Amino acid sequence: MITVHELPFAFTEYEVFTLLMKSANPHYVKISRATTKDDCWKSYEVEKRRLNGLLKTVAILDPRNKMKLINFSFCVMYSEDEAPRQIRMVRNSLYELYKEYVDEYATANVNTTMESDVQESGVINTCTTSRIGKGKVLTGRSKFERCIRSVDRIHNVKSELDIYLGEGMFICKEECIDFDALEWWKANNLKF
Repeated sequence: MITVHELPFAFTEYEVFTLLMKSANPHYVKISRATTKDDCWKSYEVEKRRLNGLLKTVAILDPRNKMKLINFSFCVMYSEDEAPRQIRMVRNSLYELYKEYVDEYATANVNTTMESDVQESGVINTCTTSRIGKGKVLTGRSKFERCIRSVDRIHNVKSELDIYLGEGMFICKEECIDFDALEWWKANNLKF
């Protein structure tokens, strides 16, 4: 309430506020303005760190910047010893985010892949079939194709993120006032 409505920290010490809170929660313990101030400051710091990380990620996903902007700006902002550590932290968090996306995508598509394996095979060979899901049949060929897909996924040396970061940056012609990064990603969606 204090943050949203820009109330003074002393608001928590008002008698009517205390009565309201005790009626809403019988276990409410009155807090001081100092505690309220500390709690608000901690919330601010947590959100600041979260947004700071988000802004770094957004900067990297702009094809005009990629990691080059982070490398450049961190070398200006931090000491010679601290800059590489900070850059590594940003890179690691970017890869963690990418891994979460890949894992979520793989989990969401496991059932779809198995069903499409059955549909792609077309022929049902009773000697080499096994039951999957709700009465779906997986042929020997479908099993083989699924095996090949999983082997190919395991041996991918470069992820889409590695490919994106490894490519050169997008350089606009003249002034790039109206560049739309989202449109760029839409245009390059088959590549990444």
